[in-house]
Amino acid sequence: MDQQSKGMALILVCLSTLGAGMILHSWRVIIYSYILVIGLILTIGLGRYIQKNKSFLFFPIASSSLFFLLFALADLLGVGEKMAGGDSRVYVMGLVPTSAVFLYGVASMILVIPLFYAWSHHKQGRIEAQKAQASAGRYAKTS
Repeated sequence: MDQQSKGMALILVCLSTLGAGMILHSWRVIIYSYILVIGLILTIGLGRYIQKNKSFLFFPIASSSLFFLLFALADLLGVGEKMAGGDSRVYVMGLVPTSAVFLYGVASMILVIPLFYAWSHHKQGRIEAQKAQASAGRYAKTS
């Protein structure tokens, strides 16, 4: 089984877990398995680049980890509260803590991650173009 097939099998397991969370009405199982699916899809999407340059593996790991930490923080801030919104006596920039995490943390990550994804493709394209120019220069010198 090649790497991409293994990744697809992992996505199937995560989506099955996500489905089980929906049946069991457990939003934590749904959200955390969904975050794992995001990381796996990014890894598969960057698979060709990761095989050439292992530093591209940082992007899917970092983005999944940041989402996981933000959702875990929001979850911890809402534990034990009646409305699961965090302590309504404490405000973070005018919002209750969990709302602040979602608005300022998760929403900004949703906007920033696609930019990093595009940047990683652009960076790999530049690397490939430089290699092509270097090999074309060597070919011109030998002929």
